[in-house]
Order: sequence, then C-alpha cells, then structure tokens
Amino acid sequence: RFRRPTPFGARRQMARTVTTCVLFAAIAGSACSSSPNAMPTQPASGTAPAAAPAAALSMAPVRPSSGCPGPNPSASGAATETIAVKGAQRTYRRYLPEHTDDRPSPVVIDLHGTTSNIDQQVEISAFEAVAARETFIVLTPQGAGTPTSWNFAEDAANVDVQFITSMLDEVEATACVDTARVYIAGLSAGGSLASVLACLRGDRIAAVGLVSGIRRSGECHPPRAVPMVIFWGKQDVVLPYCGGLGNIVFAILQNQPLPTPAAPTCPPDNLYGFPPVEQVVGNWASANGCDPHPNVVQVAVDVEERDFGGCDQAGAVRFFVVADGGHTWPGSKVMEAISNTAAGAIFGFTTDAIDATQLMWTFFKGHALTDGAG
Repeated sequence: RFRRPTPFGARRQMARTVTTCVLFAAIAGSACSSSPNAMPTQPASGTAPAAAPAAALSMAPVRPSSGCPGPNPSASGAATETIAVKGAQRTYRRYLPEHTDDRPSPVVIDLHGTTSNIDQQVEISAFEAVAARETFIVLTPQGAGTPTSWNFAEDAANVDVQFITSMLDEVEATACVDTARVYIAGLSAGGSLASVLACLRGDRIAAVGLVSGIRRSGECHPPRAVPMVIFWGKQDVVLPYCGGLGNIVFAILQNQPLPTPAAPTCPPDNLYGFPPVEQVVGNWASANGCDPHPNVVQVAVDVEERDFGGCDQAGAVRFFVVADGGHTWPGSKVMEAISNTAAGAIFGFTTDAIDATQLMWTFFKGHALTDGAG
C-alpha cells in the first residue's frame, strides 16, 4: 500500500542525499544504490495551472494485453524485476496500483537522467503517487554504464531500445495492460531516449513527455504522428536551451572533477549534435503536421507555452518554457529542495508554478493508439 507523504523537512534532507548521490556518481563514475527502500515516494505537487487547457479524454477502444485478466490484487505495489538483454542482466522497477477489477491498465515508462538511478527518478517525478490515484502502471528502468546513462542512438539495434521493448513485452505478458495506452516520460538523457523510442517504436508508444532532453534526426520516421509534451528551462546550463552541451556534461563524460557551471554560449557552429531546443521541438511539430512556428501563451508568471496550431489532436505538441528554470523537473518537491542547496548551481531553479508530472498525465490521457493513428 502506498506510503504516506514525508514532511517537507525530511524531504529537504532526502533531497540533499539525492544531490550528494548524483554528484558522487558524476565525479566517481559510479551509480548510487538502487535499494527499493532507499527513498519513500512523494506525491506530485499538484500545482498545474488552470490556464493550460487539458486534452479531451481519449475514447479509443481498450486493447487488453496477453497478461489479462492480470495478477491477484495482492500483487499491487512496487517490485524490482530483472531481465536478460543481449546477455546482460537489466533491472527495472514495476509499480502496480491497487485494482478493484481486472480492467487493463495504462502504462507510463519513466526514464532517469545521466548519473541517476531508479530510486532518484521515482522521487523526482512522483509518477507512482499519481498512478495510485489514477490506476495505471509505472515502469522505471535502470540505465547502464559508468556513469549510468542511456544509449540514444537512433538504431533498432540500440541495446537500450531493446531493453525497453523487452521490458514492455514482459509486463504486457504478466500484467493486465492496455496496449493502446503505453506512454513514456524521460528526464535529460532519459528524454533523449524517449525521443528515440518515439521514432522507432511509435507503433507501441501512444504519447511522450520530455523534460530537458529531446532528439530528432533526419532519419526519424515514426509510423504515425507521436503526440508530445515538452518542458525546458531557459537557464539550463547542462543541456542549454540554445543548444550544445554545458561544461558540466563534458566533465562527466571525461570523468573529470565538476567545474563551476558556466552560462552556455551556444555558438551555432559548435553544438556537438544538440541543436537549439526550439528548433528540435519545431521539427517534431512540423513532422506531426503542426505549424512549426508557435504562438506564445503565458500560463504562469515564469512559464510560457509554445502553442503549435494547424494539426489535429493525434499529433498535438505542447511545449512549456520556464524563463528562469534550470535542468530540473517542474513541480518536483525533491528538485525544488535541491535548488536551495549548493547543487542548485548545477541543476538551477525549479518552478512550482506548473507540475510536469500532472500535466504529462493529463496530456497522456488524451491520446491512445487506434488502428490508424494515435
């Protein structure tokens, strides 16, 4: 059964622990422990602005997986699962909500960022708290390598693409899943992998939510328009809004001590394969049939939504830009507390004017796979 929220003072201490863990992983090139009991899950802040209109609930038919009618209700809660992928053991956390019947459940796959792990992402996004309320399954996979990260090569042979696909296959076979309503969310490098999965597995992913991480190459040809909601801070010094890579990323990749974060310069001829965020989002919008030149709608004092028109609901793209936001998950209480520590110089400011988790779930509910489109 889901645990009660931790008092904010305890959350702040926990956030310091998370920050220390992330920074240690970045400096020492090793991942932190992924103990299921390391950090109790917190609910999302619930501060999504009323000014941001929600998509209508999708009425597409349910598609039960082979695992229906599903496990006994006593199987609800979180468990760590391991599967073999290309000869390696890979781990993921599976959260099953308490069911009152055997209805197929939607699935949200939640991908962490570089140097992070399952426990930290569970805390940052707090998707499991929303899942307990809304009755959907959350899968939180663990990246590999030193430091832990994701391979976001746009290639079907990509081992992480195969891992996520195999994980989904296993869960659909052992739990009662609505295969028309499988969604994927990602933070930083997790967002980049989520983008790649939208390109390669758009036949199985109904919609995507991205925070401070996005990719789209000229070779991206999903079988359908993939609905997408994106969040980015204009003051992100890790993956800058204007493109390129921050000096922090180079230090992590080269296993060097973390430097003082520097404001990005983003020279147009030296972006290391990371174009300006507005350009990449515009490319996704254009590919989905939307006008790539959006109108700007103010949804909070420090948050704008880039409103892409000219396309139908099946290809919707929503883009939230936080004027003073950093490399953080909007509305996350854990990241908000981190912003108030020394590590705030790296991660930057976390707005509480919107709640990325709740906005994602609201967006996801508006989309499902059908025989011809999302």
